[in-house]
Amino acid sequence: MGPTYISAPAFIMAWAFAKRPAFARATIDDMAMGTIASPRPRTSTQNDQTLDESTDQTPFLQDTSDRASSDAPKLESNFDVENESTRQHQHARINKRSRLHDCASSPIWLISTLVLLTIIIAQNILATHYASYEHGFSTDISALKPALKMQKTRFKSAIRDLPNATMHVPEPALDSNGRHFTGPPSDEIDAAWDDLISGRYERFTDSEVAWLNSDAGLAAVVPIDEPQAEWMRGEAGVYGGPDMLHSLHCLNGLRKHFDYDYYAERKMLMAGDQAERMHVEHCIEQLRQAVLCHGDVTPVTLKPVYSDDRLVALLGQTEREHTCRDGEAIVEEWRRQREGRGYAGE
Repeated sequence: MGPTYISAPAFIMAWAFAKRPAFARATIDDMAMGTIASPRPRTSTQNDQTLDESTDQTPFLQDTSDRASSDAPKLESNFDVENESTRQHQHARINKRSRLHDCASSPIWLISTLVLLTIIIAQNILATHYASYEHGFSTDISALKPALKMQKTRFKSAIRDLPNATMHVPEPALDSNGRHFTGPPSDEIDAAWDDLISGRYERFTDSEVAWLNSDAGLAAVVPIDEPQAEWMRGEAGVYGGPDMLHSLHCLNGLRKHFDYDYYAERKMLMAGDQAERMHVEHCIEQLRQAVLCHGDVTPVTLKPVYSDDRLVALLGQTEREHTCRDGEAIVEEWRRQREGRGYAGE
């Protein structure tokens, strides 16, 4: 697994918060410390002085001074209570802002934010990074991803040399089900191939059709209507299957083409020779691209074969152990999921 890179936006957000204007921090701090001047209500002493000045300037109101002075303490007392309530409210708001500022400026808060952003970004990176031959890719049929499993497989049916420098192939290789796929054409071999690739085209679900149509490089898929679907013993809809099964179909077609006379009555297509050749060439190209796509880098070593001290061949040793997807498990899961939905093709 390669290094995980954290995108610049996470650091920019944290830097912008830490580097917010200094006057904003100072304002909140000053308010919390009470160093910013704020309008203060007139005190009772100031009220007394104003009242005395008013009395001196208006002698004709002297008769009401006793009554005014008796009412003044009550007014001043109520005013002081209101001022005290206002001051407490302002102080509470300043304390709240100060606490918010302290929390936002806390290194713990900044570190927690960065950690959270890192986790979110890392999850997105890992989700892409873990797309692999073992876990599947975005281009794979999602329903088959749970069936993907890796196994060590030693290839069989390699060409071997004998002591007299002649070449031979051991008995045709058998798969895990005891089937063999090479040799002179026979009903047994044909049955093995038919069993291997049967049901390669099954009906896709609606959600899978929507996923298929998200491929901008292709036109929307075309469903098979009811009459044709009945001929295929299925329902109307979009049909398809794993590319692996299509490649196996091509390989089987090339096998038949090799014994052209034997399979003259069972050509790859119910068409003329030109269409047959077109299909064969398509299959050759399909397999070429499939081999390059999978890019197996298991080594094949060369063994020199001598006869009387004379080099007669360089024999490719292809029987090494490979790391592979379990193709048979994929085929079994594909058939299990699509059972009863109908099929197209062989």
